[in-house]
Amino acid sequence: MVQASATCTGGNPVLGTNDPGSSCQRYLEVIHLGAAWRAARSAKLKLKDVVLAVIDTGVDTTHPDLVNQFWRNPADGSIGFNFVKNNTNVTDDLRHGTHCAGIAAAQTNNCIGIA
Repeated sequence: MVQASATCTGGNPVLGTNDPGSSCQRYLEVIHLGAAWRAARSAKLKLKDVVLAVIDTGVDTTHPDLVNQFWRNPADGSIGFNFVKNNTNVTDDLRHGTHCAGIAAAQTNNCIGIA
């Protein structure tokens, strides 16, 4: 039997986030992510200018930690491309792509989820 060593109580002062699950993300402290975030903020990097592609099963476009993170194609408003179905419907019913997109680009410090 495996017992949880701690309960996610919300927020992580080392990372500087108030998201409820962030207190359970100890691995982010190990890789010194808090220092990287602080350096990016102090350098006033415009992360909204970064475009990242996640090639996976699709994404839950209504996920509260992702809904404001999508790049939108100025020509048609789409947020990506479905290479399997050859269209712009990128919705995910398997959840793996949403999980990967969350790791890569979830909105942080919004009192939602773990990012």
